[in-house]
Amino acid sequence: MMVYFAPIEDYTENCSCSENVLDYPEFAKIHLELVQYAKQLGFSQKMIISFPKSTHCGVNANSDLFINSKGNFYKCEHLMSLERDSVGNVFDGMQEEMIKNFTAYTPFDYEECRECAYLPKCWGGCMFKRIYLKRNWCPYWKHSFKELAKEEYKTLEGQL
Repeated sequence: MMVYFAPIEDYTENCSCSENVLDYPEFAKIHLELVQYAKQLGFSQKMIISFPKSTHCGVNANSDLFINSKGNFYKCEHLMSLERDSVGNVFDGMQEEMIKNFTAYTPFDYEECRECAYLPKCWGGCMFKRIYLKRNWCPYWKHSFKELAKEEYKTLEGQL
């Protein structure tokens, strides 16, 4: 059985929960401990280093869609409450031009991404955070990548 740990994030300007939300460096430290503990309990982990990446999320993948309760299609689960960002619906079909707006997203438009060693793995981070929130686009695991890679190597080595 696999378990996946992800940070709780505050996507709003006025959220009263922000004092309970860890920043990424803080979460990265705890995440590593959680991964090690879950491994001791026999859970498998989503392997950060072992999956090749050609895209960060469903925004860039032609086949990925999210459907909300109204039947609207979205390229990003974070946008499912924003009707203006729907790329179609189950009744009327897809809006190809809207889909192209999302699949055209590329981290190569951003200098900080072009210069980052993690670009091939994260693909520029979260498009929603970069474009809509204008903040915090790098993945949390960037702060613990080397430690996670060591843990994953130990796991892979033990399977040989």
